[in-house]
Amino acid sequence: MEALDLQELADIPAGGVVRSLVVCLMSVDSEEFQKRFDEEFTRVAEHSSVHLPPAFAFAEYLTFARIVPFEWDSVFSADSLGNILTAQGHGRAAYAYYRGNNAPLLVITIPAGLLICGPSPKVQEALGAGLRDRILSYSGSFQNR
Repeated sequence: MEALDLQELADIPAGGVVRSLVVCLMSVDSEEFQKRFDEEFTRVAEHSSVHLPPAFAFAEYLTFARIVPFEWDSVFSADSLGNILTAQGHGRAAYAYYRGNNAPLLVITIPAGLLICGPSPKVQEALGAGLRDRILSYSGSFQNR
């Protein structure tokens, strides 16, 4: 994450992927993410399971639906974010922000690749602020070995 100029905000809490992803998707910057990270667990727990906030339902869908295109051992298929997180092996997963725009992102680095998740405008902003160039430079350093 250091090579990509990503600063860690928080680990992915065991059993709390959906709730922490809600915070990531709803936060406009890293300061708001930090503030809401602990608060969101309490707030979401207070809602009845029938009337969940829309962001919670979306985060739950992102976590469990097999919608993330990924390649495992040369086989391209769709997988769930939850499966990718639990199968990370020697990788690293955390909430982080790109120093160029301070947007909170879920970043998963595993030997098979890199997955970045966050609000689309903020991910696009981070990529435009230099994250894309850092990713390309970093991945190119492995191709030259």
